[in-house]
Amino acid sequence: MGAKTGITWTDSTWNPVTGCTPVSAGCDNCYAARYAKRGMGDFGIKYLPLTGEELGTRKFSEIRLHPDRLEIPLRWRKPRRIFVCSMGDPFHEGVPTDFQELVFRTMISASQHAFQVLTKRAFAMQAAIPVIMHRICGPHWAMPTNIWLGVTAENQAAWNERVPLLQQTPAAIRFVSCEPLLGPIYSRDLRTQSVDWVICGGESGPNARPMHPDWARSLRDQCVAARVPFHFKQWGEWAPVPNGEESATPHNGYVRPYPEAKYDYDNGYCKSARTLEAEGFANMQCIGKHAAGRLIDGREWLEFPKEIPA
Repeated sequence: MGAKTGITWTDSTWNPVTGCTPVSAGCDNCYAARYAKRGMGDFGIKYLPLTGEELGTRKFSEIRLHPDRLEIPLRWRKPRRIFVCSMGDPFHEGVPTDFQELVFRTMISASQHAFQVLTKRAFAMQAAIPVIMHRICGPHWAMPTNIWLGVTAENQAAWNERVPLLQQTPAAIRFVSCEPLLGPIYSRDLRTQSVDWVICGGESGPNARPMHPDWARSLRDQCVAARVPFHFKQWGEWAPVPNGEESATPHNGYVRPYPEAKYDYDNGYCKSARTLEAEGFANMQCIGKHAAGRLIDGREWLEFPKEIPA
């Protein structure tokens, strides 16, 4: 279990549910599925590729419930931010409401922590929360202040679908994770949409897709204008090439088959031919996430929402 984690926007991970299935373009290079195939990522068992025979193990697409992990946060005395189900989705259709209720009971009992619940299944979360909370607290319930609810929005279509549903779901803090960011996102007003925090990041791992620098800048600027905390996790495998330089230095000499790419701002595709920046393209270099770092225009953005006392 992740008592410590390298994820910049949380302190620990807790996985009472593991396994998931794809729902949108943001799932194409899922890190959790990749870790599972390698027997990593707090699964407790080794998974085989989805096309392989099980031979006594299980596939990542098989949803697993871990009742033995429910009490782990209760044993963590020091307050921390906890990412719930980093290796799955707590609102997957394969997770029974009864088990979701047990997860929420733990979060309510461990009020010293802030629990970050993130899903791509915004409709399922919106439908489940009233049922779960009514069971736990009765008809006159209110969401505990230590439970943050969030959705992933990798592009405008995902934002338009999921953020309004998040807005309609009771929560003390609502957040949106735009990682991997696969296209430009515009909000009329983040505060009007009840967004309290935005996380942004580029994709890492094999077959990672570049993130146009202006997509990240635009989200940052929208957050600054609305006074919403902005947390930039990483560029991912691809980094913008500094102005005036033909390319960046490969990380440990490792370069993917297409080390340089012109990435279209609006349509999200690569061009090998050189074009003018005025046409909306950015020169990108695949150098690895560690070398790419997380600086935007020379500074880090690692902001958090103001936490509400329990």
